[in-house]
Amino acid sequence: MDGGSILPVFALDLKLGDRVLDMCSAPGGKALATLQTLLPESLVCNDIQESRIKKIHNVMSEYISDYQSWGSRLMFTQMNARHINEPDVYNKILVDVPCTNDRHSLENNENNIFKPTRAKERLQLPEIQAEILKSALMNIAVNGTVVYSTCSLSPIQNDGVVKMALKKIWEETNHQIIVKDLTKQFEPLKSLYSFGKGLKFGQMVMPFLPLNYGPLYLSKLVRVK
Repeated sequence: MDGGSILPVFALDLKLGDRVLDMCSAPGGKALATLQTLLPESLVCNDIQESRIKKIHNVMSEYISDYQSWGSRLMFTQMNARHINEPDVYNKILVDVPCTNDRHSLENNENNIFKPTRAKERLQLPEIQAEILKSALMNIAVNGTVVYSTCSLSPIQNDGVVKMALKKIWEETNHQIIVKDLTKQFEPLKSLYSFGKGLKFGQMVMPFLPLNYGPLYLSKLVRVK
């Protein structure tokens, strides 16, 4: 797992008894980190394809021998994250959306999303990402937290998607969503990570190959009404 990938879980600010949804959970590293806090009352790991759900099971089986006996504390669902309709069930939602995965794309030519044959798919990503984030904001309980994250440097996939999703929420619902500044929460981590500047809605962990992290963008959103 990328060295920066723990930060979205940290940004959730998990508390004892939280009901957590990991909307795009595969391969499962962030879900595992969430469980390792021993704080959630329940964690639902969702993804869109059966093959991706199997990846989550593989990760869990490597680290938690009896995870299948956990019952309602750890559940798995196979749904399109854009169409999840479970309002007010969860008070913490992690939205680690499909993205251009910049670092992986540089290292791996196989099935690279920057290939000309995948141009249409790449151009559709921001719209899909915004729909997934909107779904999370529609489902989160009052006073609940949504953390949106990508592993891309693309402004449109990061602040751009957050802006699009918030615009839709404000225009189409009576939900009141605020963006939480992560600067203070991440202050103790400045010796470990290099954070970008100039972002409006979130924080960017800049790539640093010697320590195996980045890029990673994240935005913390709270429903106040």
